[in-house]
Amino acid sequence: MSDNFREDYEMLVPIEKLHRQYFGKGLADVLSEKDSIEDKIIYTVKFIEKITGLENVGEYFSVMLAVDAFFLNEDRHTNNIAVIRNEKTQKFRFAPIFDNGLSLLSDTNDLFNVRISGHRG
Repeated sequence: MSDNFREDYEMLVPIEKLHRQYFGKGLADVLSEKDSIEDKIIYTVKFIEKITGLENVGEYFSVMLAVDAFFLNEDRHTNNIAVIRNEKTQKFRFAPIFDNGLSLLSDTNDLFNVRISGHRG
């Protein structure tokens, strides 16, 4: 089991929920209307910077996506990218990269359930 990365009075806020709270519409819905990956990333970075006051969001995304690529994480979406909000101070900080459960080809059961006839181990 992992240690809790939140301190007292802190709350994990997925960027999907954050967007819905401020704009009444989920981030995934808005991003689906954007034409290019670049437009989606720029919109997301600007949105997070504006609402949270965090800086270097683009760098955070670059590191997160590089880690995902290295570990073959196929499950990064707007509900498992988050920021942490301190309920007392109302300040935000970056959440550590989490939810890597579908990394390292962990979801390949169907590939390995093929029966090979005549094979002897």
